[in-house]
Amino acid sequence: MTNLLTCPRFMLVGGGTAGRIAEVLGRMRVDRPLLVTDAALAETPMFNAALQTLRDSGRCVQVFADTVSTPTDGVVAKGLEMLKAGDFDGIVAFGGGSVMDTAKAMNVLYCGGGSLRDHALPDHLADMRVLPLLCVPTTAGTGSEASRFCAVTEEASGEHLLLSGLACVPEGAVVDYELTLDLPRRQTIDAGLNALTHALEAYVSRSASTLSDALALSALRLIGRALPKVVREPRDAKAREDMMLGAMEAGMAFSDVSSGLTDGMSRAMSLFFRVPQGIGSAMLLPAVASFGLAMAPERYALAARAMGIATEDDEDDMAGAKLVGFLRRLCAELEVPSPRAFGIDEEEYMDALGRMANAALAPVPGAPAVASAEQVEHLYRQAYK
Repeated sequence: MTNLLTCPRFMLVGGGTAGRIAEVLGRMRVDRPLLVTDAALAETPMFNAALQTLRDSGRCVQVFADTVSTPTDGVVAKGLEMLKAGDFDGIVAFGGGSVMDTAKAMNVLYCGGGSLRDHALPDHLADMRVLPLLCVPTTAGTGSEASRFCAVTEEASGEHLLLSGLACVPEGAVVDYELTLDLPRRQTIDAGLNALTHALEAYVSRSASTLSDALALSALRLIGRALPKVVREPRDAKAREDMMLGAMEAGMAFSDVSSGLTDGMSRAMSLFFRVPQGIGSAMLLPAVASFGLAMAPERYALAARAMGIATEDDEDDMAGAKLVGFLRRLCAELEVPSPRAFGIDEEEYMDALGRMANAALAPVPGAPAVASAEQVEHLYRQAYK
């Protein structure tokens, strides 16, 4: 088996590194960046400190702050207009996964032309040369700062378009856990569970490699211990740092192996019922892990041991069962809603099962077992209760 390994040319990681954005842009030879963020972040002291740092360095900076929580092609088009109208030589994405994905998509269209569908999987790879992109994540979630993917919703069809390729790999990343110290509880939970999903699915993937295994196991160790702690003690610096590092490593591992079953199913749920993907992944993860356990018991057992849920003395079946139990308890403790509790009508949900299953299976080359549409429908039913 061969694996495509991609990552930024360099990553500056550690507390306080957000204050060195200008230094990093200097290494990237970027003097006129477009700073992409969202409206809420644009009002925060941490964003304005970063903006002032760039302006104090003599750089000509403009801000695009219209990104939304689920990136759409309409928002990307609006950002693209601003990108085309200016004399920019690079992009800085300052925000969570949605901000980073919006910036990636803007960059692809700026340099590649056409529509996002013209560059989306499964028929296309986004490998064109693009403007230098620096990602500064403000959540410990998708790991987009270190991945070759971005996802955008097509407004007309409601379909999620997944782009993958070298054009989606940032040239640089500044990973500063201090940017997450004041992250609200709900955002902390949703982002953290998304990172945990990426780490676990990367490790149990049939496409896993030696390198992705090392990254995924490290991410599982960090996230498994730190996530409950940051929810209880949001300003615990060590736990926040571990979450940030774990999310970055999970993003790199997931980028290596491609999509998993939970990811595919949550994308489909988002397509049909507008459930944010991080929440959808958390809704589905315990059921999908229980299903995958029979197909890859050793992998799930090793994941459980890495997270400190099981010991070396536990048989693989017992260790895997402990992992599934932990995921269920964690989701309950963190108040992850079921699709029913989220407000999805039961009749509409059940009527969409077949279509969701078909959409979910399309992008899942790396799942630990080849699930049938009927099995995926059953998993959706389990999650609804």
